Amino acid sequence: MKLRNKLFFFFAVSALLLQPVMTYAEPTPNPTGDPSTETPTTPTPTPSSPTAPTSDGYLKSLSVAGVRFNQNFSKAVNEYTATVTSSTTSVNISATTEVDTDTINEGDLGFKNLQDGENVFKVNVKTASGKTNTYTIKIIRATTNLNLKSLTVVGATLNEPFKSTTYNYTVDVTYNVEAVTIRPEVEDESATATVSGSTNLSVGKNTIRVLVKNSAGESQEYRIIVTRGTEDELNEEDEPGSIVSSVDEVEKSDVVTPVPDNNPGKGNTLTYILVVVVCIILLTIGIVGIYFYVKTKERSEKSKQKRIEKLKKKQQKIEEELTGLMPVITKEMEQEHLQAKAIPEESPMSEIPVREIPQMDELEDTIELEPVTREEDIDFEIEPQSELKPSESVISRNVLEEFDDLFLDE
Repeated sequence: MKLRNKLFFFFAVSALLLQPVMTYAEPTPNPTGDPSTETPTTPTPTPSSPTAPTSDGYLKSLSVAGVRFNQNFSKAVNEYTATVTSSTTSVNISATTEVDTDTINEGDLGFKNLQDGENVFKVNVKTASGKTNTYTIKIIRATTNLNLKSLTVVGATLNEPFKSTTYNYTVDVTYNVEAVTIRPEVEDESATATVSGSTNLSVGKNTIRVLVKNSAGESQEYRIIVTRGTEDELNEEDEPGSIVSSVDEVEKSDVVTPVPDNNPGKGNTLTYILVVVVCIILLTIGIVGIYFYVKTKERSEKSKQKRIEKLKKKQQKIEEELTGLMPVITKEMEQEHLQAKAIPEESPMSEIPVREIPQMDELEDTIELEPVTREEDIDFEIEPQSELKPSESVISRNVLEEFDDLFLDE
């Protein structure tokens, strides 16, 4: 089948199918006019009028032109405070409501004149239901009076008479005055006065400033030029003949309690330095003395210990020599004893007393060795039977010398 025939067949079938669909979609008229047979339609809802919203009388904004409140605005905060300078004579208050149906009293907004001190303004918000919400604004205008009622220098007198409208003064003090006390008194109690530069005065001219401020930060300055004298001038005043000769002059001068010198040692710096140097020297000598004392004591202890050890060694040596000598002495004494027994009974030698052999302990406690036979023990002369060998005598003498050294060292 050709393409043309295919298209013709397609459109013919589409037309046949479209006709019943269109017929079914058209609404069927109601010739009888019975409303019950008509197709029901959904009713369109009719919009009702909006209900007025409830309001608490809050402000959307509150401000004073050129003035900053003590805190940021919040609709729930009803009190605000601000401070302006003395040159501010009026303010402009503006506000808007949070709900359009609320109203603000027109008399509460706009320009308001200010007087010195505290100024209170109220902004009343009224709702449609009759409820009222009030906001309070306190604006404090600084005082315009920045003058002093009096100005006094303790211990000195102003060269010029004081006036509240005179802002520069001079005063003279002596060399021993290094600080002065300034007592200002303000005319307006809301203002404050501060003093600077009244201490650590140098020789010559010194500027002391008295600053008077109000609550808005405005200030007025008074100046006092203090001239401090030299040390030479102070010495000249102390010389004889400089005493005031007139009682009237003393009465005219303001006699006040002199300001105590905060640095009484000034001028004696050299003395202080010498005292400090001497103290350091004495302290050094004391430390060195303690050091040598400790060292000497330690050395003495060591020397004493060495001497004790030396004496112990000598004693040990003597004991060893005595121990070695005992057999010789014992043998010698035994021989003498045997010889004494060998003498006939009729011989006078029988009357010679026989000495007992000394014990070891007795020999150690004896410093000098006694001979076995002595002249006082016999009535007649006898020929010496024996003599100690030279070596033994030398040993005995050495032992005695060692004992002498031992006692002399002690």
